[in-house]
Amino acid sequence: MTVPLDRAGKVAGSVTLRVQRIRARNATRPPLFVFAAEPGASTIRTHLDSGSPPTSLESWFPPDERRRDLVLIDLRGTGGSGALRCDLLQRGGTSAAAAAACAGSLGPAATHYSVGESVADLDAVRAALGAPKIALFGDGFGATVALAYARRHPDRVDRMALQSPRAAGPLDPFFSAGMRAAPAQLRKVCAGRLCARATPDPVGDFARIGERLASGPLTGTVVDAAGRRRPASVDPFGVFSTLAAGGTDPFALATLFGEVRNAGAGDPAPLLRAIDWRRSLPALGAAAPTRISAAAAVAQVCQSADLPWPAGTAAADRPARVAQLVAGLPASTFGPFGRAAALRSDLVETCGGWPAAGHLPVPDRPLPAVPTLIVAGDLSLTAPPEVAAAVAAEIPGAELMVVSDHWESPLFSDPTGCVSGVFNDFLDGGVPDEQCSRGSFLTVRSLKAPPRSLAELAPLGARGRPGRTFNAVRATLRDGLGALNRTPAILSGARVVRVGGLRRGSYRVSLIGRPRVRRLVLRVRGASFVPGVRVSGTVILARGDMSTGVRLLVRGAEAAHGWLTLRGETLRGRLGGRKVRGPLTSEYLFDSGGVSNGY
Repeated sequence: MTVPLDRAGKVAGSVTLRVQRIRARNATRPPLFVFAAEPGASTIRTHLDSGSPPTSLESWFPPDERRRDLVLIDLRGTGGSGALRCDLLQRGGTSAAAAAACAGSLGPAATHYSVGESVADLDAVRAALGAPKIALFGDGFGATVALAYARRHPDRVDRMALQSPRAAGPLDPFFSAGMRAAPAQLRKVCAGRLCARATPDPVGDFARIGERLASGPLTGTVVDAAGRRRPASVDPFGVFSTLAAGGTDPFALATLFGEVRNAGAGDPAPLLRAIDWRRSLPALGAAAPTRISAAAAVAQVCQSADLPWPAGTAAADRPARVAQLVAGLPASTFGPFGRAAALRSDLVETCGGWPAAGHLPVPDRPLPAVPTLIVAGDLSLTAPPEVAAAVAAEIPGAELMVVSDHWESPLFSDPTGCVSGVFNDFLDGGVPDEQCSRGSFLTVRSLKAPPRSLAELAPLGARGRPGRTFNAVRATLRDGLGALNRTPAILSGARVVRVGGLRRGSYRVSLIGRPRVRRLVLRVRGASFVPGVRVSGTVILARGDMSTGVRLLVRGAEAAHGWLTLRGETLRGRLGGRKVRGPLTSEYLFDSGGVSNGY
C-alpha cells in the first residue's frame, strides 16, 4: 500500500510499503504485527528466506497452533518499502560527516523516516486490514517500534510480546545500563572457572583497563594481511562493544578475556588486533540495502535517541554539549568503562551529523495497561535486565521473564523450546506461568592469554629453549587458523583469505579442490605469535587429517632456530641443534575456546 512521505503535506512524495500477511489456519484473534530486531532491517527478508515459506517464524509460532495471522511490514526506508541508500554509511562509515552527507543527499525527506512516521504507517496498514486491534511482537529495536505504537494508539493494541527491549522511551545513546551491568555479566559468563585459562580476575581486569583508558586510547600497531604494520588504537567503548557482542561473536569472547588481561599487563597487541578485527567486520549496512539499510538505521536510531543537545544545534557545537553532560554525571553511571566510553559512543558520534537528532523529552503519553510479556536474557548488555524491568514498570500488569544464561533474543537461541512455548501461550490469551531457567545453547570457555614472552611457554618435545620454541610454533599455527575464522572474507565464503600475524608476518588460507576432496592449506609467512619467534611454511589439512611432508622454518631473536616437518599428526625436526618431536592435531589447531551449543 502507498502512504504519504509527509502527512503534513510540506514535503511532496509517497512511500509504497511492502506488507506480507501469513494467515493462520484458524485465526480467531487479532493479527500479530512482527518487527525486525535491527534498525534499518527488512522485516520480511529477516524472517523469510528469499520468499520461501517462513520457516523460522513457523518454528517459533507454529501455524497449526497459533490463532493469529502474522503481518510483516518493511518499515519505510527499509527492504521493499523504498530502501534508503547512502554509500558511505552502507560501507560501514559511522562518522558524523557520513551521517551529514547522507542527510544532505536525502534533503527534506531525511526527517520523515523516523519511528514516529512508521507508527502512522502501521496504523494505516491496520485500518486497511479492517482490524480494530492488533497484537505486537517486537525484538530489540522492534520493541522500540511496538512501544511507540502502543503509546500513540493504546486503544488499538490487543497485547504486546516484547523481547530484549532497548528502552521504554527514547534510547540511551551511551548504553549506560549495559555498562553498569558488565561486572555482573562477567561473573556469570566466567562462573565455574570458564575463564580460568585466561585470568583469575576478569572483573578486575576490565576495571583496570577502564582506568587505563580513562586517560586516552591505548595505541600501538597491528599487522595487515600483507605483513605491514599500521597504527591502531583502542578506546573503552570499543572494549565494551566487543564484550556486548559476545552472544553473536562467541569466538571473539573466548579470546577477549586474555586480550584484556595482556593489555593491562603492558602487552596491547592482542587487544589492538581484536578491536581492529571487529571494526573491519561487516557493519549494519554491509549487506544489500534492501536487506539492511544503514541510512534507514541512522534515520530511525538518531531520531529515537535522547541526545545531549537541543534539536537544531549546529553540528560543530554538539561535541561540547556531549562533553558537558557526561562530565556532570557520576563516573559510576558507566560502570567499569567510565566517562571516556560514553564520549566515544558510536551512536553519539554518528548522530552528531544527523540534522534532526537531538534531545527528546519524556513521552507525554503513558504506556497502556494491555497484557504484556517481556522476555530478556540475563547476559545481555545491549538490552540488560535493568532496562527490561524499567519497561515492565511502566506497563500496568506487565509480566517480566529474565532467562538465565542467555544474551539477546532468548526466543531465537533457546534449544529447549521453553521460551517459544511461553510466547505462544501468551499470544493465545494465556498468562505466563513458567520460568525458563535452562541454560542457553551457547557455552564459551576462554582461551589462554597470548604469551608475552617465550619464557611463559612450557617446553614441549624437548627441554629448554628448543622445547619452548616448539610449543611457540604450535601456538602460531593455531593462531593463524583462529584469526582467519574472524575475518570478513571468511564470513563471506571466500576461498582464499589473508590476515596479519599478531606481532609480525601474515597468514594465508586456501580452500582447494571439490567439496568431497577439499583441502585446507595454511601458508605461514614469517608470522610471530610469541615475541621473538617467527614461523614460515605450509600446513595442509584434508578432511580433518594432517598431511605429511610439510616443512616449517623457525627463526627469530628469541627462538631456537631450525626446521620442522609434519608426518601425520606428529611434528618433528631440529631446533637449536636438538631433536624435537611432539603432537600437532587438528583438534589442537581448531581449539575454539570451548564454544559449543546445546544441539
